[in-house]
Amino acid sequence: MTTIEPKNQTDTSDMQEQSSSSSSQKMLLFTLKIIEYFFLAAFIGSGVITFVLPDNPRVVLTGSISLAIFVFLFLINQQVFRAYSNAASKLDLQKKAELYLMNNNNHSTKNLIAPAREKALQYSQELIDDYKKTRNLSRNLYYSLQIGTIVFSGVTPILVLVDKLELGQSLLKWLPVIFPAIASIVAK
Repeated sequence: MTTIEPKNQTDTSDMQEQSSSSSSQKMLLFTLKIIEYFFLAAFIGSGVITFVLPDNPRVVLTGSISLAIFVFLFLINQQVFRAYSNAASKLDLQKKAELYLMNNNNHSTKNLIAPAREKALQYSQELIDDYKKTRNLSRNLYYSLQIGTIVFSGVTPILVLVDKLELGQSLLKWLPVIFPAIASIVAK
């Protein structure tokens, strides 16, 4: 029994260490986000000043540099956020796997089962995340296609009226036929 207690203490210290590194990553994420917004504000300010003083090349240069730094920080921020999310989900899965095994008194099988349960929980979470991503993509695609159908159907009567004006352009004669065809294809 004494050999198991130090193992549990090291597991607890590892989880505390991971949670402290998680909070430092959270602070880094927050700091990068603030700096990112600062450079976005600098870019927008440079754009406004460019309209007021169009002949000043320093303002254009400042805006370009601000935009470049903003894009760089945005990409770095996305990487840090993904790393933080992965670390947080891994820590959460480890905690869940340990909770499932707390009731088991046989400590020799505990070491063998914990990684398997952790992998099973990770796989289940990946399936759930994939379902949510697919659901959001399908919903957005459906709404976009429905809006396209409505727009093309609404434009068709206007194009028929334009065709009646007899402007002599052959493209205008085909538009009342093309838009309803696109609307019917998009509706399916």
